[in-house]
Amino acid sequence: MPKKALDEHLAEWQLLVESVTRNLDDLEHLRADLTTLNETVGRILELKQRQLALRAAAQQATRDLDAAMDIATESAVKVRQGIVARYTTRSEKLGEFGLRPRKGPGSRSKAPEVTEDPAPEPLPRRRRK
Repeated sequence: MPKKALDEHLAEWQLLVESVTRNLDDLEHLRADLTTLNETVGRILELKQRQLALRAAAQQATRDLDAAMDIATESAVKVRQGIVARYTTRSEKLGEFGLRPRKGPGSRSKAPEVTEDPAPEPLPRRRRK
């Protein structure tokens, strides 16, 4: 059975409530069920409005969170820059703040010579069929 959209269900139920209400003299035995259906349709409409409001609130909370994270990121960058400005880029003290000090230039000793292996023999070519 295909799933119907909420709007389709609501339209169907509201039509049913209206039709049964007009013919309540003939359908007196359905009064309790009709009342339950009518109240439940009203509750569904309230819940749908609440759902939409919560969805909008969640979207706004996401935008607010993103904005706060952007501000925190900018502030963290400024704080790190201030730390580096105070202690210099080579200070070991930077490690306390989760920053890595820059190392000085390495030794200028001559790099070991690399001996090259003789070139490997080329693989035989495949013939296309």
